[in-house]
Amino acid sequence: PMGGCNDDYTLFFKLVDGLNYPDQSSPFASTAPEIIDYDEWMHTFAVQHVINNWDSYGFNRGKNMSMYMPDDGQWQMIMWDLDHSHMTGSASNNNLFSINDSVLRNGFFNYPLFRRAYWRAIGEIAEAMEASKIDPIMDANYAAFQANGIYPEDPNTNIKGWVSGRRSWLLGQVAIVDAPFEITSNGGVDYSSGTQIVTITGTAQVAVKTMRLNGVEIDVDFTSVTNWELMLGLSEGDNLLLFEGYDFKGNLIASDSITVTFTDTAVSPLGQIVINEIMYNTADGVEQGEFVENGFEYNSGEN
Repeated sequence: PMGGCNDDYTLFFKLVDGLNYPDQSSPFASTAPEIIDYDEWMHTFAVQHVINNWDSYGFNRGKNMSMYMPDDGQWQMIMWDLDHSHMTGSASNNNLFSINDSVLRNGFFNYPLFRRAYWRAIGEIAEAMEASKIDPIMDANYAAFQANGIYPEDPNTNIKGWVSGRRSWLLGQVAIVDAPFEITSNGGVDYSSGTQIVTITGTAQVAVKTMRLNGVEIDVDFTSVTNWELMLGLSEGDNLLLFEGYDFKGNLIASDSITVTFTDTAVSPLGQIVINEIMYNTADGVEQGEFVENGFEYNSGEN
């Protein structure tokens, strides 16, 4: 602009820094999922690999994709220029992790939560490629072309066979990395604990997008594509823990439960919690008013 450049790249630099943290580090875990709509990114990358559009970012090229960050939102990945797609390779072309960008290949795609989202996207796309869903669309398009004096290749000649073969191969790849939905703590058998804080472990198939514990949605930590863990506190006596897995449409697709009996006396939170700093979004114009820090120390001793 005539008055000079007033663009603010702060958020973009935060994205770049976030992606370049080691994928197993705390800075990556606290930054990347917060600023990136990773589920949307992985679905976009999955579409490109399924249709074999190698001429794109996240595949064999660093181009033909755009990024956008809406106000108060997360970074989105947008496809553009699908010149190379379908039948540019065999239906069983193993290109799912053919990624030119080393930051994406060695970091972003290796983070368990993100890699899991990628496999979930692959499975969702493959399911949608079922002949009963896609063949009528191809037939209708083919008929419309013919009605307007355009005569492309009959979809029954090649493309339907390619789509069917691709779908079968993709579902086979998902099956290789998948796992059942089950609790693995103590072999899934009820047990007793003398410790109030326990870590529950389990596995979940990649089709599971969200999980609930006793009806409440929770965020578990995925340590691999299918392995998860959750630290939680127990009440005195029997604790029935019902875990449920839901797909991207919100449908319940699996569940498992375990009872953990806490055999000791629960620790009261009274006297255990200390607030020494309060963060608050103050009114505009109030300098250094973002927090209040208490000036005291807590001593749990008797004296």
